[in-house]
Amino acid sequence: NNNASSKDVTIALMRLLMEWIPNTHQVISAILSSPSSVTLGLLLQNKTNVVVNGGNKTIQQPPITQAMTGVLLGLCMEYMKSDDDLGGWSISSIMNLINVGLGTGKFTQLLEGVKGYIQNDSGRIVGPWTTCPMERMVMMNWYTTSVNIVRKKAVQELSLSNSNNNNDDDDDDVGDDDDDGETVDGLEGDKSGKKKLKSLSRLVSHQSSEIETLRQKL
Repeated sequence: NNNASSKDVTIALMRLLMEWIPNTHQVISAILSSPSSVTLGLLLQNKTNVVVNGGNKTIQQPPITQAMTGVLLGLCMEYMKSDDDLGGWSISSIMNLINVGLGTGKFTQLLEGVKGYIQNDSGRIVGPWTTCPMERMVMMNWYTTSVNIVRKKAVQELSLSNSNNNNDDDDDDVGDDDDDGETVDGLEGDKSGKKKLKSLSRLVSHQSSEIETLRQKL
């Protein structure tokens, strides 16, 4: 019971902070500049096991705290300035934490998977919203909107990072001709492939923005 109450308090505080994050740089700075912000990295990668039945059984609880941490960091990433370095946190360091700590696929599954618990907890207490149907509905709408923002930002950052890497590779390729002035075998094919990949990255980023605009209109 004490553990459940502690988790509820943690989730409620996270949600309060996340309500303040959009377009409020002071809140983002206060969160990430705090020495305690290192806990966010641990929470994002930590799955909670709870001992029940007098210690005879250990079960995996729904990863609500883990997902809420992911949303909080994602919202910080969305509303941070591009050159921000707040207590060691930056847009690139958050993306690196997501990529290395979970992987973008698992990160997306984590955020989307929690929606099922918000809608129907199947008798398990997984959040402070479970006792009130209205709060459950409000929570679901808010969480869905927040996850969409985070997913869009993640796609844009991955696309931008990939495009920058390709630009660096193209610069490295300049002057890679042989002594006769002829193009090294395969170089033209490599450049062509890189250009296609770069265009694809830009397309994905652009489509992500268009889908978000359409979603808001609907």
